[in-house]
Amino acid sequence: MADDELLLPVSAKVPGGVERRTSETMRRDLLVAKKKWGTETENEAERERRKKADFLEYEDENGRFADFHSNRHTFITNLERAGLSARLAEGGAAGDEAIEPAAGRQNVGV
Repeated sequence: MADDELLLPVSAKVPGGVERRTSETMRRDLLVAKKKWGTETENEAERERRKKADFLEYEDENGRFADFHSNRHTFITNLERAGLSARLAEGGAAGDEAIEPAAGRQNVGV
């Protein structure tokens, strides 16, 4: 990746944008995180349990995905819980051009 290349360029849904493939970024990051998490213990039984666990997998055993949109939603929700206004959390902090709060958004605990 070049120094001036954007990690997550403008979406292909915008004229002049490109296909971002954020799912590939999430998969790579999760793979690295799971490998690190799996080796952080000295206990062999725990290391084996971590290897088999679906924690830090892109898709868990219930078919839930760790997709970019869900990650963004969780980030914004946590900012709101920390006291940041919904308007700023959903727009400014998330990097959106237009600040439009998502009225009626459901926050589901996992």
